[in-house]
Amino acid sequence: MKKIIVISIFLAAALSAFSFSDNPLLPELDYSEKPYYIADDELIAEIGGLPLYFDEFRWHAYMTLAELGLEPETADWDHTDGLGETVVRGALKKAVRWRVLELAARDAGIEPDAGAVRALAASISGDWVTENVAAGRARAALLYAQLFRDRYGADGEKLPDDDAYMYGVASGAVRIKAIYLSTSEPLMTEAEVRARREQAAIFTAELNAGAAGFDDIMAAYGEGELDFDGFQFVSGGAPRELYDAAQSLPAGASAKVAEVEIENDGIYIIRRLELRPDDKVSGMDGTLRFAASSALFEKSLEKELDIEYAPAYRRLKPKFIWMTRAPAG
Repeated sequence: MKKIIVISIFLAAALSAFSFSDNPLLPELDYSEKPYYIADDELIAEIGGLPLYFDEFRWHAYMTLAELGLEPETADWDHTDGLGETVVRGALKKAVRWRVLELAARDAGIEPDAGAVRALAASISGDWVTENVAAGRARAALLYAQLFRDRYGADGEKLPDDDAYMYGVASGAVRIKAIYLSTSEPLMTEAEVRARREQAAIFTAELNAGAAGFDDIMAAYGEGELDFDGFQFVSGGAPRELYDAAQSLPAGASAKVAEVEIENDGIYIIRRLELRPDDKVSGMDGTLRFAASSALFEKSLEKELDIEYAPAYRRLKPKFIWMTRAPAG
C-alpha cells in the first residue's frame, strides 16, 4: 500500500506536466473492464489537421510509461490513481510535438529527403514500433535537425551574440580565470599548507590593490594545467564553492578577485570574466551559443494545436491498449 501511495503522489505531479492549456478537458473515456481491440491504422484524433493513428498513439503511451519508470505489463492500472489519464495526456503531448514539427517545416518549406527517411526508419526497431511509427520517428528526427539548422545554423552560429549572452545570464552562467595553489594532503605537510594559504592571501591583496598582474602571478606560481583561463560553467558544472564565489564577483578583466579554498583540493584565486558565446559551458551541451539556440528552439516547439477526437478515442482504455490482436469471439 505504501508503494501505491508513493506512486500516486508522483503521478499527480507528472499529470500537471502533461496537461494541455488549450484542451483542459479530454473527452470522457469508457473505463469499463471489458477488453477491446483497436486496429493499428484506426484514427484516434486529428491534431492540427494531421491524423494520429492508434499505433503511433500506443507508442507515445509506451514512452510516457517508460518516463514514469513503468511497463505496460507491470503497471498497477487498477490502484494507481490517475495513471490512465496521465498516460493518455502524455501520449497526446508527444503526438502534438511531432505535428508542431511537421507544420513548422511546411511553413519553412522544408521536406526531408525521402531516401533519408526510409534509411533512418529501417534502422529503428523496438517494442511497439510499427512501420508507421518508425517512419514517424525518422521524420521527426530529420525535421528537428533541418529546422534547427535553418533557424540557427548547425552549431547555433546564426544566433546573435546578445541573445546568447542574455541566455547565459538568465541561466546563471559564469566565466572565470583562476590561479590554482594545491593544498592537498598528505602530499603536503601542514606547514606547507599554511604557507600556501599565506601566499594566496598575499596574491589576493596585491591583485585587488592593482600591485600585481593576474597573468604574471599565474605564470610564475600557478600549477599549470590546473589553472583556469576562461573557464565557463553553470551551477553543477564545477565545485559549488567556485560557482558561489564567481557569482559574488563583478565581471571584468581588471575586476576584484576572490580566494576560494576547496577541501582536499587547493586554493583558487579567481577573477570573473565576461561570458563568451562561442566558449563551451561546463554543465551545458556545447558552447553557450549552441545551448542558447537549443533552448530557444525547444521553446518554439511548445505550441498548442487544436485536437479533434475520433470515435475510437472514446474506446481507449489504457489498461488494454497493449492488446495486439482482437480477442477470440
